[in-house]
Amino acid sequence: LDEVTEGSLLPSDPLEKAQHRAMIELGSAILADGWLLAVATEEEDARRHARALHDKLRRFEDAMVGPLYTGESLSLVDAAMLPALLRLEWVDQMAPSLELLAGLPKVRRWLEVGGARPSVQRSSVADLRERYQQIFIKRGSWVGRQIA
Repeated sequence: LDEVTEGSLLPSDPLEKAQHRAMIELGSAILADGWLLAVATEEEDARRHARALHDKLRRFEDAMVGPLYTGESLSLVDAAMLPALLRLEWVDQMAPSLELLAGLPKVRRWLEVGGARPSVQRSSVADLRERYQQIFIKRGSWVGRQIA
């Protein structure tokens, strides 16, 4: 994305750029853990994956300036994290007992600000949330059974 758009969503300072890339990798790990949660059929496994996700979200919270990753401006970290974290917000609503977003006020605010951006709202189909819920239900996951 940064190579094909005008301007840069990454900082020019090499250390800051490396820190941003590390957060983008954290986003990849969050996506992977989110999938493991989506397919976990037993409550114990779902809770274990939820704890792993919460730990990663805590790292993101601790690194964030707010309301977006570096403050007011959108960064590549925000663009990389939004798809995964919007889905985790839905999981938090589907299975609140997992407490995915508990004690993470900056992440919650980030979701409000990032999710309200017109570019984010235009970036997916209107029924994405319903489609995402169906993954949990069709896979027979523990989270899916909480909403079915």
